[in-house]
Amino acid sequence: MALLEAAEVLFDEADVALRDGDLGTYQSKVDEAQALISRALTLLGQ
Repeated sequence: MALLEAAEVLFDEADVALRDGDLGTYQSKVDEAQALISRALTLLGQ
């Protein structure tokens, strides 16, 4: 669950960045969160 919790934090940070108009940070945070979710899904499939 740690990976998914970390992804949730990153999505929250991305939302803040988007509200602030910081699209670069928004995209970076979303990319990081998606990578963590992919990793979690891979681990679940083992």
